[in-house]
Amino acid sequence: MLCSFFCLAADYAPKNQPNFSNNRSGVTQKFGQGNITYRSDGSSTYTRPYSNGYMTTEKSPDGRIRSGVTSPMGNGSITTWSDGTTTRSSNINNGSIINESYRNGQPNRAIVQPYSNGSRTSWGNGSTNYNQKFSNGTMNYDRKNK
Repeated sequence: MLCSFFCLAADYAPKNQPNFSNNRSGVTQKFGQGNITYRSDGSSTYTRPYSNGYMTTEKSPDGRIRSGVTSPMGNGSITTWSDGTTTRSSNINNGSIINESYRNGQPNRAIVQPYSNGSRTSWGNGSTNYNQKFSNGTMNYDRKNK
């Protein structure tokens, strides 16, 4: 259950994941009480425990910062972001479905499934995220839709 919260908060943020400008890679490691991800495009994400969920702070490649709070909801979680985006996740079988509503009302959906030694997230816009355990952290690769 904790992985569901962390994975959503750290790896499936709408401004940083399905809408990234180019293919990119990253590494997630323990940092303080949480985890930090550094990506090849200069973006980063820091996720730490907060109340009964997680708080996430993201920095985009151009230096913009946003934060979000992830809390349990039903059989999944909900993340409310400072930019007005809402991310909802529901656990299904051995994966998850993610539904995002952007501030402008535009929706996006993804399916998270086990993949190799990690997971694969397939977004409705054609982008794909891969996460794989690596040493004492996680390697991730984001492939932009063509």
